[in-house]
Amino acid sequence: MTVSRRRALVPIALWVAALGGAAQAAQVYQGDDYSYGTDANRRLAVCDREADGRGVHADGYSFSGASLRVDDLDGMGGFCWESGQISSGLASHRTVEEINNWPDAKSGWSNH
Repeated sequence: MTVSRRRALVPIALWVAALGGAAQAAQVYQGDDYSYGTDANRRLAVCDREADGRGVHADGYSFSGASLRVDDLDGMGGFCWESGQISSGLASHRTVEEINNWPDAKSGWSNH
């Protein structure tokens, strides 16, 4: 392999490594509650980590433009809950703490 060919492969290798590192979406916090992408960004998960009596859910969008919502069903602690598989992948998500009066507390969006 020539030197110029090796130099051409280095940026490609870095690009592939960057894609591999982006396979799991960052956790997005609202207080101690959070959401994240899992299964190579094919599922959206949400976790309620506060014993405050408030529900938590995650809003998300797929790369095909479909909206989705995942609710934490156990109220706090315990388990995190996941969506079904998103065929086009998870494009963005946020964590929402449901407050009895408007507005709900929302994290910023994590875009992928």
